[in-house]
Amino acid sequence: MSAPNESPQLNEYKIRAARLLKALRGDDQPQALAAAERLRIVPRYRAMSAAQILAGHESLQLKHALQVIALEAGQPDWLTLKRSLDDNPWEADADLF
Repeated sequence: MSAPNESPQLNEYKIRAARLLKALRGDDQPQALAAAERLRIVPRYRAMSAAQILAGHESLQLKHALQVIALEAGQPDWLTLKRSLDDNPWEADADLF
């Protein structure tokens, strides 16, 4: 559930992260491999193959998925992404349309 003052963009990013984590933990192997490939954007996982990431999927947490979303959005981490949306909510909301 999103906070009352949370931007729609931030809420959408949280949903994307939750979906990514669900795909990583899911039974659909092609979808899980695609999600693991996305996780390779995180420096910690860059040297690992998608199969290696999936082999240790039990240790993956929401914070890892949030890191992926932040990096895909052009920010170095989740906190920076969140702050950028908090600082300029009108600009961030324009991306939804």
